[in-house]
Amino acid sequence: MDTRHMGGLLGPKGLLWLGVGTLTFLAGCRTATVATQNLDAVLGSSDRFEYTAATTGVWTDLVSSSVGALKSLGRSRAVAPEEKAVPNPSKVALKNLIELATSDEGPEDWLHNEQVRLFTRYATSAPSQLCRERAVLELVPHAQRLGVTEPYEMLEDAANQSELRQVLEGLVDATRRIVAERGQVSDTARADFDAAVSVLEATRLNVAGGSRLLRAIGPFFKGSGLPSEQKNQLAELSLKVQKDIVREALYAGIVDRSDIVRSAGMTSNIAVYGEDFAIEALLSLVPRQSVADPVAEAFDRFGVMPVPIEFDETLMAVCNAFARAGLPFAAKKPTALGVETRGTLLATLWQISINDLAFSDRARHAAMRALNTMSGSQLDTLRSEEWDTWFRGVAPALEKELETLKRAEAEAATNA
Repeated sequence: MDTRHMGGLLGPKGLLWLGVGTLTFLAGCRTATVATQNLDAVLGSSDRFEYTAATTGVWTDLVSSSVGALKSLGRSRAVAPEEKAVPNPSKVALKNLIELATSDEGPEDWLHNEQVRLFTRYATSAPSQLCRERAVLELVPHAQRLGVTEPYEMLEDAANQSELRQVLEGLVDATRRIVAERGQVSDTARADFDAAVSVLEATRLNVAGGSRLLRAIGPFFKGSGLPSEQKNQLAELSLKVQKDIVREALYAGIVDRSDIVRSAGMTSNIAVYGEDFAIEALLSLVPRQSVADPVAEAFDRFGVMPVPIEFDETLMAVCNAFARAGLPFAAKKPTALGVETRGTLLATLWQISINDLAFSDRARHAAMRALNTMSGSQLDTLRSEEWDTWFRGVAPALEKELETLKRAEAEAATNA
């Protein structure tokens, strides 16, 4: 078709609807960009929600981007988004967290970089418990993608804002020189860039610092100004930082002050770390005795704090995990520790099931359902007295099996 006559064939209205159709097509491809802008806008640097912010929408973003591009061509400055009232920033943030999680816009390196930096920041700092809950849950696929297996370790010497700004300035300066050389990277510029990246790799960052770093390097994954060699180096740096701050944000979920968030934290950590975390989480639901507890000592990697008895959602989240998965492998081993683990887990759930003074009906019923699965469906009931009778019948057999295994292991150790 001769495009010279396109305007005549379509007419003014036809061209208008062609433009609208194009914008409609593009709108579905920009949700991550819009979401990141809005999430950055409504959560201020002091970790408080902003009630006046430069938020945007898909249409606003498309129009401003188009106008900005035209003004750039005409050598005029693009107008920054105007601030406007945000009556409910928590609702805006939650909506955009969901949109960011479900978006597939942009290069994968950029999208993962942006998702992790915002999910970790919101999981640890958002004033809204619903936003923290959503962010913690969204960390699971990223933790699995990053191969997170080690628990979080508290950083005593994380870089502060001033120290991070200084090392970031070194990276910005080195990057500007490489971009200015337009693909012909000199040895000096390459060495400066390598040195700047090495300094950042050695810098210890918490979520606050790590999210700032990811925000600084994110644009390089979308642009074409940086050569692939240097872009790959930034991608490796991003992955390292992502892994570190995801671990911290997962831990923040299990020590959160909110029952809803801590429940999400337990669910997420169990999904990431598996049965070792699940066992430690279950042990945290009931106060432990002061005497030596071999099971508690064996499963003490993740620093799970005791759960307040009024935290029904958290209690249910942990019990429901066992109701789905059943008896963990560690409790099936034909060893003294295996039997002791089995007995301790069953005893913990039994204590929750029968104690109607300390625990709610919802929590007790969740514990009973877990007992049913872990016992091989020996007793399908929500009557606490029946579970009490069942456990008192099972406990002596477990004690006898445990004593037999302890003697056998002691004799084997003596003869070795």
